[in-house]
Amino acid sequence: MKTWFFYGLIFTKTSEFLSILVSLKISKMTKIVKDSDNEKERDYILQDNKKTRFGAGFIITVLIILIIAVIISGFYFEWF
Repeated sequence: MKTWFFYGLIFTKTSEFLSILVSLKISKMTKIVKDSDNEKERDYILQDNKKTRFGAGFIITVLIILIIAVIISGFYFEWF
């Protein structure tokens, strides 16, 4: 948004730029996790189901292992 504002000040009049910003207004916010009781929702990023929980747990576990590996290698190579 800062980039749009910067370009707006340089290349257009302020009133024209503000009218462009109003036309770009988002009508609905996207939800992160879908409610399990509402099957008709389509504006979500993640579902609240077994696959999503497994995927999130797997990613968090891998990240923790990588952080521990970086710390151990830092001590091994005497960076810390």
